[in-house]
This record gives sequence, C-alpha cells and structure tokens, in this order.
Amino acid sequence: MDKSKDSDTKAKDLDKAKEMEKPKEGDKEKEGEKEKELERTKELEKAKELEKAREVEKAKELEKAKELEKAREIEKAKELERARELEKAKELEKAKELEKAKELERARELEKAKELEKAKELERARELEKAKSPPKGKEPIQSPPLKKPLSTRSNVFPYQCITFFPQTNLVDTATGSFTLHTRDSSAKTCADPVDLRITIPNYSETIKVVNKNNGHYDITFGPLPEGTHAITVTVDSKPVKGSPFNVHVSEGCVGAEIAEITFLMQAINKNGEPVCRGGDFTIFTVEAKGGKTSHLQDSGLEDGRYHFDYKCVPGANFVNVVSNLTGKSIDGFPLSWNA
Repeated sequence: MDKSKDSDTKAKDLDKAKEMEKPKEGDKEKEGEKEKELERTKELEKAKELEKAREVEKAKELEKAKELEKAREIEKAKELERARELEKAKELEKAKELEKAKELERARELEKAKELEKAKELERARELEKAKSPPKGKEPIQSPPLKKPLSTRSNVFPYQCITFFPQTNLVDTATGSFTLHTRDSSAKTCADPVDLRITIPNYSETIKVVNKNNGHYDITFGPLPEGTHAITVTVDSKPVKGSPFNVHVSEGCVGAEIAEITFLMQAINKNGEPVCRGGDFTIFTVEAKGGKTSHLQDSGLEDGRYHFDYKCVPGANFVNVVSNLTGKSIDGFPLSWNA
C-alpha cells in the first residue's frame, strides 16, 4: 500500500514537472509580439537604408547631370569662341583684300597721273617748239629770279600753283598782267619763299614781279609784239600747273572810243590792309548810269580781288563803286565821262 502511494506521488510530481516545463500562454504571445516588433524594426531599418541609398544615387545622378550641363556649356562657349575667331579671321582677310584693292587702285591712279603729267610735259614741249624764235640780236628775257634763302625749305608744290590771267587776248600797245597763287601739295595757300622765273620769247623788256608776301605774286609785262606768245612760269625750276600759257597779241589802235571797261578792285579792312579771301560779294555796291554793268565777280584766287565790266554808251556815262563797310565811294570813284 505504501508502494502504491509512493507511486502515485511520484506520478503527480512528474506531471507537475511537465506542467512546469510547458511555457505559459501569455509568455508565448509576448515572445511572438517581440519577434514581430523586431522584424518590423529590421524592415524599417532596411527601408531607411534603401531610401538613403536611393537619395545617394539620386544625388549622384544630379551631380552627374550638373557636370554634363557644365561640360555642354563649356563646349558651347568653345564653339562660340571658335566662331568668333573664324569671323574675325574672315573680317581680317576681307580687310586685307580691301586694302590690297585700295593699294592697287592707288597704284593705278598714280600711274595714270604720271602718264597724264608726261602727256602734259610733252604738250608743253610742243607748245614751246611752236613759239616763235626771238628776233635776231634779241634773246628771250626772264624775270629777275626771286630766290628763296638756301637754308629755308619751301613747301610750295609747283604743280598745285595756279595762275589767273584777266585777259589772254592783248594788243601790241597795251601791257599784260597775271597773278600767281602759290600752294602746297594739299592745294592750300603757301607763302614760303620760292625761286620764281617767267620767260617770254620775242620779248626783251623787263618783267615786273611784285611779291605780296601772302602766297600771291603780281606779274606785269608788255607790250608784246603781234603773235602768239608762250609764257613759261616756273617755281623752283619746275613748271606750274598749266605752264606754258598762250597769250594772243593783235595790232592795237592808237585812238578809240571807250566801249567797255573792266574795273578791278582790291578789298581792304578798316586798317587799309588787303583782305585775302574771295566770295564775299556784299562788300561793294556798283552804281552805273548810261551804260550797263556785268555782275560783280571775284578772281577765283581767294586774294580779295573783284572785277566787273561796264559797257559804254554814246553820251554821258557814270560809274561809282561804294564800300558797304563805310558807305563811301572807294578811291578813284565816282567816274563820269562823255563818249
């Protein structure tokens, strides 16, 4: 009986031990919840790492895009610079071609000018050949040379010098005259001293030269014998523009009635000094009664000289020239006469 009791007790203890070994239901649920929480934490951590990896990848792609855009801009700038250099090279080439064309044109003009000058020199030589030889025992007379100082260099350019002949048709009883206007290579008045010489074949009298010291020279000659005379004008041993100049002389009369008169006036300032400019037709007023006057004209040499013609009529003639500056008649006027 005691053995049976011990056996039951032993069985009960064994069952109790087994019960003790079985996990409690609440603990099992807690462990499951804990495992789930741990799993969720792992998944969340994994999601965060994945998001971070995506952001890093996105940042890399953005950086790569920026570098690519920067590279494109650099390439675009290089292409623009190359285009500018190419355009600049084209413009430079075009400028060189234009300059070359201009030089060629200048060379042609220079060659043409040389040929023209050569033709003019040949024509002048022919004119000199045609001029009559001086009478036997007489040589062509030259004007007393107006020599410049040896130490002074003249800027006068002979071929730019111009002359003004009031008349190229003369008579053998009257003197002739003309004015020389010396100019530099740019055709501006130049008063530098020069070696001026005037030669007239078939003439043995003195040629009067008056230097105005302002680039203008007044030359008086004659009377000349009948015929055509070639007047040669040289400056520093070179002919001036148009030289030689032909003057035609015909037989004059010892007596005649006045038919037409040319009046020549010199403009002066309030100090009585010559005004060396032209084109001012308001400084004089011409009055005439009886005959008719032409329009007031200047010499074209910018020397302040003006002239007009008066045609006489039978009977009373009256001419007056009034200075608009003073309101008075200029010296030598008024004139009145009967024709």
